Amino acid sequence: AHSVCFTTEEERMLAKKTFKPYCINDVVTGLGVSDPPEKKDVQLQTIFSCFPEFKNKRVLLYLGRFHPKKGVDLLINAFLKQSKKEEILLLAGPINHSDNHVKYLQNLSLKNKNKIFWSDMIKGDMKWGALRMADALILPSHQENFGMVVAEALSVGTPVFLTNKVNLWREVIDFGAGIVANDDQKGVDHLVQEWVLNAHQSCLKNTLKCFHEKLHISQTVKKILTILPDGECM
Repeated sequence: AHSVCFTTEEERMLAKKTFKPYCINDVVTGLGVSDPPEKKDVQLQTIFSCFPEFKNKRVLLYLGRFHPKKGVDLLINAFLKQSKKEEILLLAGPINHSDNHVKYLQNLSLKNKNKIFWSDMIKGDMKWGALRMADALILPSHQENFGMVVAEALSVGTPVFLTNKVNLWREVIDFGAGIVANDDQKGVDHLVQEWVLNAHQSCLKNTLKCFHEKLHISQTVKKILTILPDGECM
């Protein structure tokens, strides 16, 4: 192959440990997300119309599936131990009671308290409103190929809290756009504690820079075009 493309630096590094012999021209091109949709006011109005209790509160957002690999159980444990009175955890994702993880989901819901809000899958203005409204996004996964929602959060200026099993973590750290920890209870406890302490405030100024320079679809296109042999992109 002329080149083998990877979506993140972590993915490229992991491949070296997976395939033998490993003798390729590896290039990190990224995956890429387009600009967020406009109409910020409409998006915020949509989320607050469904969750009026979120106004004037600090909201930590989890947006994704409820699957054991996502580490939501660690997140709930950490949040219940460390969060303050005016802080809320929003868990937004598809809830499928017919899949193989019903027991896992039921155990999570038993830990539900007044400060934890559950939402089914959200999309469109509701999703973008949640990303804009949230004080930060958290993704405590044990494995994540890319983490598209991370790029989406950064695209609207929302800092991110990740485990080092979300393959975008190196890009986030390089730009100072979020905080990273291990994918165990101690690590997720640290992420929530840092959020409670507002440690991510210094990351706000770096979120859009990270998105535009590393995660925007235009950057991916440019990189792919530079590695194609002359004439092959026609």
